[in-house]
Amino acid sequence: MQNEELAAQRQEIEVLRNEKDEVKRHFGQQKAENSRLQQQITTLKGEKTSLQQQILGLQRRIQEIEEQIGTD
Repeated sequence: MQNEELAAQRQEIEVLRNEKDEVKRHFGQQKAENSRLQQQITTLKGEKTSLQQQILGLQRRIQEIEEQIGTD
């Protein structure tokens, strides 16, 4: 009887260890994915800033052209 209980406990411990390892792997993968996404966010923010600067430059150019047309 005790041997059966001991074997069942050992089996349960092994299951728990396997689940713990699986959770650790999952967290590692999630951490890597979070890092990759954070890098993408940083890149996109840089691209957004660049595009905003280009838009401002184009808006200034449009204003200059409109002023030239108005004075001609």
